[in-house]
Amino acid sequence: MGLIFASIARPASPVAVLLQFDQAYSRPAIEAMQREAGAILSPAGYQLEWHLLASELAGREYPDLVVVHLRGNCAAGPATGVIANGEALASTAVADGQVLPFSEVQCDQVRRLLGAYHAAGTLGRALGRVVAHEMFHMLAATERHGKDGVTRPSYTTQELVSDGAFRFHG
Repeated sequence: MGLIFASIARPASPVAVLLQFDQAYSRPAIEAMQREAGAILSPAGYQLEWHLLASELAGREYPDLVVVHLRGNCAAGPATGVIANGEALASTAVADGQVLPFSEVQCDQVRRLLGAYHAAGTLGRALGRVVAHEMFHMLAATERHGKDGVTRPSYTTQELVSDGAFRFHG
């Protein structure tokens, strides 16, 4: 986490995370993604409330809200093809130098990177780590990266699938 994330105010209320899918997804993988992202962000003082973008949020106010669009096939199972070196797994929108609360996760790229690691829980863990990275950008309102943990600019397959803790580091 370091100085980048430590310098921002933690919300008193939960952060609403609105999910949008454009293709198939695996409920167990998405539930694992939610658990993993929550576990990563919780020590930094963030509580996440997950909703589908299409769901009704009438009567609820969220001072902190982010939208995560999961593109491609987010269902567990082997993927075809390989990921090109340097191909992004996700991105967060920036306009006029301002980080916006909108990100896109490329499920097909994540699945290709995972290769043989295609069980729902493993896919969910990897997606959760990618989502937590993008949420770091959105919540800290920064394009910068750190040297360790979730703030790093890139990850190996092993870092995305390992059972070990994947956290912010100072």
